[in-house]
Amino acid sequence: MNCPSCNAPDLIETTSTYFIQLPERYVIVQNVPCRKCENCGEEFFDGAVTARIDRLLDTITTPAEEVAILDYETGK
Repeated sequence: MNCPSCNAPDLIETTSTYFIQLPERYVIVQNVPCRKCENCGEEFFDGAVTARIDRLLDTITTPAEEVAILDYETGK
């Protein structure tokens, strides 16, 4: 698969940190599997990974947290 951003053929399997801003907090998910372009640095997450991230976001129950840090591998 070529990079959708720069068309380089050099995508590597690695892990990344995923950041998202929700209305009431910021969420950081560590150790997320992704493909990363060695040329431009763009990161790509497949559908199964984004579905799991969505499920992890559903586990955040404490509204007082302004920043939540989750680990993709452990789900905590």
